[in-house]
Amino acid sequence: VIALKLLLVIDITSSMEEILLAVWGSLLSSWSSCIFKLAKLLPDVLFIVVGGPIYEAQKYREFANKEKLKNITFIGQIPHIQTPEYLYAADILLALWSYEVPTINYCSPLKIFEYMAAGRTILAQGFPTILEVLHNNENAIIAKPDSFQDLYDKLKYALDFPVNNYIGLNARSEVIANYTWEMRVSNIMNSIVK
Repeated sequence: VIALKLLLVIDITSSMEEILLAVWGSLLSSWSSCIFKLAKLLPDVLFIVVGGPIYEAQKYREFANKEKLKNITFIGQIPHIQTPEYLYAADILLALWSYEVPTINYCSPLKIFEYMAAGRTILAQGFPTILEVLHNNENAIIAKPDSFQDLYDKLKYALDFPVNNYIGLNARSEVIANYTWEMRVSNIMNSIVK
């Protein structure tokens, strides 16, 4: 089972042979409804949501139980040092944003670079700042922002990829070549010297 590594890490059991999809971060209301809809439509996919406050994870666990969703788990916050274990265990890493995020037009989320370093398929929404780093069918699969249908369609497309595919490998190569802390310092120093 592809998800076995993560199932051992988070100590849950499952009889499903699922593809493992991980989501990182605190969930806004639009994201949570999106995750729940995806989980309902794709019962053979195990959704792992990592991050956010404990009360939020508990609230979503209760909602998932009420809805009888057996394929979604809310982990809550973990120590940052454990992040790679979860990222490497995933088959697909889902990067959700929304126009509800006031900084979406000028942020550069660290999550993207961590996802890229994992070498897994990234499914992200194509906000302008995200598209500065991620490129459709090159180092990620890009869905239209705030379009559930496109996100669902792109996820179905991503599910057909093997775990170690060219998209994930391209993302890992690109982050190593262009987005390490050393590269950032070098770029800053070069801009100062000019």
